[in-house]
Amino acid sequence: KYEFICDNRQYPFVLAAQLREAIDEVREKHGTDKVELIGSSYGANVVAAFVYLYPEECHKLDTVMLRVPSIGGINFIGELCTGNFTINPIAFCDFIHRLAGEGIIPDFCYLMEEAGILDVFLNALVVPVFKEAVYDAVADAARDYLATLPALWVSLPDSYFEDAMIFMYGEDYKNPNHKYAKLIKEMTFYHYEIANKVVDIFTDLDKNVEGLDVAMITKYGIAAIPLGTDIN
Repeated sequence: KYEFICDNRQYPFVLAAQLREAIDEVREKHGTDKVELIGSSYGANVVAAFVYLYPEECHKLDTVMLRVPSIGGINFIGELCTGNFTINPIAFCDFIHRLAGEGIIPDFCYLMEEAGILDVFLNALVVPVFKEAVYDAVADAARDYLATLPALWVSLPDSYFEDAMIFMYGEDYKNPNHKYAKLIKEMTFYHYEIANKVVDIFTDLDKNVEGLDVAMITKYGIAAIPLGTDIN
């Protein structure tokens, strides 16, 4: 087993080129024609980029497994990157219970939820305070860091993508002279040409490469607790 570590600050196409070299190194070292390739989380996006860029290299793959992929997007990331989220009271209670175990604090949260006042408390008071602290007080610093992470952009569902671009980069994000013009161009291309076509990309891979098995292990909800209820 070999691990190819993906740097989430790197554009998927850059990592795909590095992955191509890593596959050849493993094949040469062991004298084998094919390898099994497992892409986890952001790594699944790198595998998708590899398949898109190097279809002629895919005969070197025996199996492709996408393990909990962020392909297709995580709704909670979309909510954060558009400044539009709520806290689900039941999810919040469960989160506190798992965090603190049995005790007065989780019990108090459940009592508030049963009384119908936890939702008001969280979304009328906590969420606005959190938004003001995060989005207003540290907005520029957050954008300068978060807005430059390709791993964040490849995790955006299509329904959030355009609004997130405006929220993170401003109304002029399509301006060729924008501070982040190169990154915006790269991630927009990846979003529409790969992320939005990933089902076709892997379906064609499965059909066109003889003997290749393609599979996926997925889950939902984990990344959203306790701030969201949408399925990832």
